[in-house]
Amino acid sequence: GGGEASVAAAAGSSLEGKRANERYICPLTKKGLSNATQCVVLRPSGRVITKHAVDQIVKQDWLDPFTEPPVKLKEKDLITIRTEGTGFASRGKTEVKKRSPGVKY
Repeated sequence: GGGEASVAAAAGSSLEGKRANERYICPLTKKGLSNATQCVVLRPSGRVITKHAVDQIVKQDWLDPFTEPPVKLKEKDLITIRTEGTGFASRGKTEVKKRSPGVKY
C-alpha cells in the first residue's frame, strides 16, 4: 500500500548526510560497519553481520537468526567479505615541499 512509500521516504531522509558507518550497521550487534570491519554474509538469509557477531552469537547454535524458521548453518554458509581498506594509504607525517630552481649563472 501507500504506507510503504512513506516509510521508505522517511528512512531515506533520516540517512541523508550520515557517514557510512552510521548508515550501515550489523543487525545483531547494532555496531557500525565500515571498510575496516570484518563482515560475514549468512548464505540462507543474505544478511551481512560482523565477524564478531558470528563468533559470539551465530556459532553458539549454528542457526541463521534471520530466516523463519531458523535454518541450521554449515561452515560453507558463512561467507567472509574481504576488506579493501578506505583508499587512504598515508601513514605518519607526509610533507610536500615546493622547490624552485636556483638561479644559474
